[in-house]
Amino acid sequence: MYALAHTATNVLKRSQSYR
Repeated sequence: MYALAHTATNVLKRSQSYR
């Protein structure tokens, strides 16, 4: 479960970095 949350956060952070 932790890995999933970590991945979701990583994706969100990456999305923000893209913009």
